[in-house]
Amino acid sequence: MTFFLLVFSLFNSRVVINEVMANPKGSTGPGTPEDRNEFVELYNVSDETINLAGWRITDLDAIDSIVAWTDTVLLVKYPDVIINSTNLPPHAFALILDPEYTTTGIGGYELPYAIPANTLILTVGNTTIGNELQNNDPLLFYSPDCAETTSFGTPLDTIDSFPYSAGDGKSWERVSPTAFDQKDNWRISIDGFGSTPGQKNSIISYKDLALYNFYPLPNQTDSASITLVINVYNKGYQAAQDWQVVIYNDLNFNHREDRGERLFLLFGNLLKPQTDTTFLVNWPSPVSGNNEVWAVLSYEQDQDSTNNQMMTYVYKAGAQDFLKFITNRFSPDQDGYEDTLYIRYEVPAVGGKLNITLFDLRGNEIKTLIQSKIKEKTGMVYWDGKSKFGTKVATGIYLIKLEYKIGSRIYEQKKSVILAKKR
Repeated sequence: MTFFLLVFSLFNSRVVINEVMANPKGSTGPGTPEDRNEFVELYNVSDETINLAGWRITDLDAIDSIVAWTDTVLLVKYPDVIINSTNLPPHAFALILDPEYTTTGIGGYELPYAIPANTLILTVGNTTIGNELQNNDPLLFYSPDCAETTSFGTPLDTIDSFPYSAGDGKSWERVSPTAFDQKDNWRISIDGFGSTPGQKNSIISYKDLALYNFYPLPNQTDSASITLVINVYNKGYQAAQDWQVVIYNDLNFNHREDRGERLFLLFGNLLKPQTDTTFLVNWPSPVSGNNEVWAVLSYEQDQDSTNNQMMTYVYKAGAQDFLKFITNRFSPDQDGYEDTLYIRYEVPAVGGKLNITLFDLRGNEIKTLIQSKIKEKTGMVYWDGKSKFGTKVATGIYLIKLEYKIGSRIYEQKKSVILAKKR
């Protein structure tokens, strides 16, 4: 019956477990830092003072009653904390300290926490909190009549594997004091000292924008343009503004934006915590073939940049035209008219090696027009109708082959030209 009442009252408590340190920094064993520096932080979410005398805390292995802290040794380091009381003022913090917190033990780390003034200090009527807190221990804190209960570690969920170790000297902090105890409402402290006893949780100031979806709308391979979908999610707990997303086509496949690759620059508006926004952008002239398109999110205050890049493949049907002629027919007879074949090339990106070679229809190489690493995406070469030996070639049909190698990709195209005589 008591457990049923505790479960029922989980949804109705003016005091919540707000932070838990189950793995203090330092060695383990009796009298060590791990033994004496455990704490549980409470927060009064209500507008009234609550007397916590007789409230109980359990790790489901042992049950302890809450009592006032009376050891004045604590005041030597923390002269402005509140002892000899169990009254928790509205919107204030209380700390349940291990009874041995002020004792001189082994392993150092004595009185390691920076506890702010006006923090109510409590303890338990036993030698440890619960049966000594373990990394995987859930906690229940409840009133004497079981009418109010708060929890840590989702004790009702036996399959979520929470809690677990936050790391040596790291605490678990509650994200929202008014939200229910669930796995997503707890985060490991990001404070430089590993915890924030008696003060606002460090996780509240956490800022993190993330790309979590980036893809082309389906069934667009034969379309003249491609629509891209970009989702940005504010995983942090502060509103974010002054952020942007760059979209680029990684033409040379080096996973960074280079000159000439940018497609879009998107500017983000104010994005509230735990909300998302979606961009739809239209790419009017995608490159034919398979494109590696990247989205890169930039936010100066971001505290986790590992989720700021995403890549998607965008396929556009049809072959890209790398070779272009004013005309594919010429007559190099020195009459001043169509004596030269001008060949314009256009490649996806700079920095690769370009070869443009002439062949006859039997596959014999006639002449190499260019064979070099290029610095511009477009350029012009010409053929005067002569072979690589400087001799005039016969009239007929010839093949021009373009091969462009950049990174691990090779682009190829062949076109025919006609060398004719004037009538």
